[in-house]
Amino acid sequence: ARLSGIRVDDYNLAAGLEKRNILGGQFSLDSFVNPTKSHPRDSVLNPQTRSSVSLGYTQPLLRGAGVSANLAPIVIARINTERSFFQFKDAVQDMVRGVIEAYWNVVLARTSVWVREQQVEQGEFSYERAQARKRGGFGNSAEVAQTKVALTNFKAALIGAQANLLQREAALLNILGLPPTS
Repeated sequence: ARLSGIRVDDYNLAAGLEKRNILGGQFSLDSFVNPTKSHPRDSVLNPQTRSSVSLGYTQPLLRGAGVSANLAPIVIARINTERSFFQFKDAVQDMVRGVIEAYWNVVLARTSVWVREQQVEQGEFSYERAQARKRGGFGNSAEVAQTKVALTNFKAALIGAQANLLQREAALLNILGLPPTS
Protein backbone atom coordinates (compact mmCIF):
# COMPACT_ATOMS: atom_id res chain seq x y z
CA ALA A 1 0.00 0.00 0.00
CA ARG A 2 1.28 3.34 -0.90
CA LEU A 3 -0.08 6.81 -0.13
CA SER A 4 0.82 9.58 -2.47
CA GLY A 5 -0.26 13.14 -2.96
CA ILE A 6 0.84 16.69 -3.38
CA ARG A 7 2.04 18.63 -0.40
CA VAL A 8 1.22 22.36 -0.43
CA ASP A 9 2.99 24.80 1.90
CA ASP A 10 1.41 28.25 2.19
CA TYR A 11 0.69 31.02 4.65
CA ASN A 12 -1.21 34.30 4.64
CA LEU A 13 0.16 37.65 5.82
CA ALA A 14 -2.17 40.60 6.13
CA ALA A 15 -1.26 44.01 7.54
CA GLY A 16 -3.26 47.18 7.69
CA LEU A 17 -2.99 50.75 8.87
CA GLU A 18 -5.91 53.11 9.47
CA LYS A 19 -6.10 56.76 10.54
CA ARG A 20 -9.24 58.79 11.15
CA ASN A 21 -9.12 62.51 10.36
CA ILE A 22 -11.00 65.38 11.98
CA LEU A 23 -13.75 65.32 9.34
CA GLY A 24 -14.70 61.75 10.28
CA GLY A 25 -13.07 60.23 7.20
CA GLN A 26 -10.67 57.32 7.37
CA PHE A 27 -7.44 56.73 5.47
CA SER A 28 -6.42 53.08 5.11
CA LEU A 29 -3.43 51.17 3.76
CA ASP A 30 -3.72 47.37 3.55
CA SER A 31 -1.25 44.75 2.37
CA PHE A 32 -1.88 41.04 1.70
CA VAL A 33 0.72 38.37 0.80
CA ASN A 34 0.09 34.64 0.19
CA PRO A 35 3.10 32.54 -0.94
CA THR A 36 2.38 28.93 -1.98
CA LYS A 37 4.86 26.13 -2.66
CA SER A 38 3.91 22.66 -3.95
CA HIS A 39 5.83 19.37 -3.55
CA PRO A 40 6.64 17.60 -5.83
CA ARG A 41 7.43 20.40 -8.19
CA ASP A 42 5.23 19.67 -11.13
CA SER A 43 4.22 23.12 -12.28
CA VAL A 44 6.02 25.93 -14.00
CA LEU A 45 4.34 28.37 -11.62
CA ASN A 46 5.80 26.81 -8.51
CA PRO A 47 6.24 28.64 -6.11
CA GLN A 48 3.41 31.16 -6.48
CA THR A 49 3.05 34.38 -4.50
CA ARG A 50 -0.17 36.33 -4.62
CA SER A 51 0.03 39.81 -3.13
CA SER A 52 -1.99 42.98 -3.08
CA VAL A 53 -1.78 46.49 -1.67
CA SER A 54 -4.72 48.82 -1.32
CA LEU A 55 -4.88 52.47 -0.41
CA GLY A 56 -8.23 54.03 0.38
CA TYR A 57 -10.12 56.90 1.89
CA THR A 58 -13.66 56.56 3.19
CA GLN A 59 -15.77 59.59 4.07
CA PRO A 60 -19.17 58.73 5.57
CA LEU A 61 -21.89 61.20 4.69
CA LEU A 62 -22.70 63.60 7.55
CA ARG A 63 -20.74 61.54 10.08
CA GLY A 64 -20.12 63.70 13.12
CA ALA A 65 -21.57 66.72 11.32
CA GLY A 66 -18.20 68.40 10.81
CA VAL A 67 -14.94 69.24 12.51
CA SER A 68 -16.29 70.44 15.86
CA ALA A 69 -18.25 67.24 16.52
CA ASN A 70 -15.20 65.10 15.69
CA LEU A 71 -12.93 67.22 17.93
CA ALA A 72 -15.37 66.93 20.87
CA PRO A 73 -13.66 63.86 22.42
CA ILE A 74 -10.33 65.73 22.37
CA VAL A 75 -11.89 68.79 24.03
CA ILE A 76 -13.59 66.58 26.62
CA ALA A 77 -10.29 64.82 27.39
CA ARG A 78 -8.57 68.20 27.82
CA ILE A 79 -11.33 69.38 30.20
CA ASN A 80 -11.07 66.14 32.19
CA THR A 81 -7.30 66.64 32.48
CA GLU A 82 -7.80 70.16 33.81
CA ARG A 83 -10.53 68.98 36.16
CA SER A 84 -8.32 66.23 37.58
CA PHE A 85 -5.52 68.79 38.10
CA PHE A 86 -7.85 71.05 40.08
CA GLN A 87 -9.20 68.10 42.06
CA PHE A 88 -5.62 67.20 42.98
CA LYS A 89 -4.85 70.81 43.88
CA ASP A 90 -7.98 70.97 46.05
CA ALA A 91 -7.04 67.73 47.82
CA VAL A 92 -3.53 69.02 48.55
CA GLN A 93 -4.91 72.31 49.86
CA ASP A 94 -7.36 70.42 52.09
CA MET A 95 -4.53 68.31 53.45
CA VAL A 96 -2.37 71.37 54.17
CA ARG A 97 -5.32 73.09 55.83
CA GLY A 98 -5.95 69.96 57.92
CA VAL A 99 -2.30 69.75 59.01
CA ILE A 100 -2.28 73.41 60.01
CA GLU A 101 -5.53 73.04 61.93
CA ALA A 102 -4.33 69.88 63.67
CA TYR A 103 -1.02 71.59 64.59
CA TRP A 104 -2.76 74.54 66.20
CA ASN A 105 -5.14 72.19 68.01
CA VAL A 106 -2.08 70.48 69.51
CA VAL A 107 -0.64 73.87 70.51
CA LEU A 108 -3.96 74.80 72.14
CA ALA A 109 -4.13 71.45 73.96
CA ARG A 110 -0.55 71.85 75.25
CA THR A 111 -1.35 75.36 76.47
CA SER A 112 -4.46 74.02 78.18
CA VAL A 113 -2.37 71.35 79.95
CA TRP A 114 0.10 74.03 81.09
CA VAL A 115 -2.74 76.19 82.42
CA ARG A 116 -4.27 73.23 84.28
CA GLU A 117 -0.86 72.41 85.80
CA GLN A 118 -0.62 76.00 87.05
CA GLN A 119 -4.13 75.68 88.52
CA VAL A 120 -3.14 72.47 90.34
CA GLU A 121 -0.03 74.18 91.75
CA GLN A 122 -2.05 77.14 92.98
CA GLY A 123 -4.76 74.81 94.32
CA GLU A 124 -2.18 72.81 96.28
CA PHE A 125 -0.74 76.05 97.67
CA SER A 126 -4.21 77.26 98.69
CA TYR A 127 -5.07 73.91 100.28
CA GLU A 128 -1.83 73.85 102.28
CA ARG A 129 -2.39 77.49 103.32
CA ALA A 130 -5.96 76.71 104.46
CA GLN A 131 -4.70 73.74 106.49
CA ALA A 132 -1.97 75.90 108.07
CA ARG A 133 -4.52 78.64 108.90
CA LYS A 134 -6.78 76.04 110.52
CA ARG A 135 -3.88 74.65 112.57
CA GLY A 136 -2.99 78.19 113.66
CA GLY A 137 -6.57 78.92 114.67
CA PHE A 138 -7.22 81.51 111.93
CA GLY A 139 -9.33 79.29 109.63
CA ASN A 140 -12.08 76.73 109.79
CA SER A 141 -12.95 73.31 108.34
CA ALA A 142 -15.20 74.83 105.69
CA GLU A 143 -12.29 76.78 104.16
CA VAL A 144 -10.13 73.62 104.13
CA ALA A 145 -12.94 71.58 102.53
CA GLN A 146 -13.59 74.23 99.91
CA THR A 147 -9.92 74.42 98.87
CA LYS A 148 -9.71 70.61 98.82
CA VAL A 149 -12.73 70.41 96.46
CA ALA A 150 -11.20 73.08 94.22
CA LEU A 151 -7.89 71.20 94.16
CA THR A 152 -9.66 67.95 93.26
CA ASN A 153 -11.55 69.73 90.43
CA PHE A 154 -8.29 71.20 89.13
CA LYS A 155 -6.69 67.73 89.10
CA ALA A 156 -9.68 66.30 87.21
CA ALA A 157 -9.48 69.14 84.67
CA LEU A 158 -5.74 68.43 84.25
CA ILE A 159 -6.44 64.77 83.50
CA GLY A 160 -9.07 65.81 80.92
CA ALA A 161 -6.65 68.29 79.31
CA GLN A 162 -3.92 65.63 79.11
CA ALA A 163 -6.37 63.22 77.45
CA ASN A 164 -7.35 65.93 74.97
CA LEU A 165 -3.68 66.57 74.22
CA LEU A 166 -3.12 62.87 73.48
CA GLN A 167 -6.11 62.87 71.10
CA ARG A 168 -4.94 66.00 69.28
CA GLU A 169 -1.40 64.64 68.88
CA ALA A 170 -2.78 61.33 67.54
CA ALA A 171 -4.96 63.23 65.04
CA LEU A 172 -1.96 65.23 63.81
CA LEU A 173 0.15 62.09 63.44
CA ASN A 174 -2.69 60.42 61.55
CA ILE A 175 -2.95 63.31 59.08
CA LEU A 176 0.81 63.19 58.55
CA GLY A 177 0.62 59.45 57.94
CA LEU A 178 2.74 58.55 60.96
CA PRO A 179 1.94 55.79 63.46
CA PRO A 180 0.36 57.03 66.72
CA THR A 181 3.28 55.68 68.76
CA SER A 182 5.90 57.88 67.09
